[in-house]
Amino acid sequence: MRGNSDIPFFLVIMVLLSLLGVMSVCMVIAIHNDLPVDIIEKHQQETVLDIWLPVAETIDLMTSLSEQEVDDVTDAYVDIFSTVRNRNLMPYVLGIMVVESGCNYRSAHSKSSARGIGQIIYKYHPELADKGISEKDLTSDIYKSIMATYLVLERYWIKNDFHYKKAIFAYRGRDYETYYNRVTEIACMLGSKILR
Repeated sequence: MRGNSDIPFFLVIMVLLSLLGVMSVCMVIAIHNDLPVDIIEKHQQETVLDIWLPVAETIDLMTSLSEQEVDDVTDAYVDIFSTVRNRNLMPYVLGIMVVESGCNYRSAHSKSSARGIGQIIYKYHPELADKGISEKDLTSDIYKSIMATYLVLERYWIKNDFHYKKAIFAYRGRDYETYYNRVTEIACMLGSKILR
């Protein structure tokens, strides 16, 4: 086993990697270096807690939600952040949430049938039903509304060879630079708050 002087440096590297969605790499490194699993689990919990305030600040700054609504959206977002495999998409999910609905999961546009926090047109996303998300859930369940946004973006990201810009264009339904720029601006804002 390496000396204890390696642990602080390792934890710094682990924080940066986990924010980028590569926690599994950290686990492999930790096991290789004989670090106790409880250190890894504690770090994962701290990382999730560390993003709560930056997410809440970003939502509060970019929307007109009440304090309770900001807390509710943030709680659901952080819960999802802690469970998804591609955390690197989550800042973009927040950008989409802000741009599409102002983080209002009850939002519905009758002209396009778009629903929920990510303004999803349910009939075009049958994979959501496979994940237990109904059309009604998009406007009645904040957790499922955010998860649906993540799942749709993830599907487009994978389908477009892991290209973020193409995935965001696909989410929007067409190439639209202004939309892409706004989503990435919010994603970058969140990233800068997390890393400060």
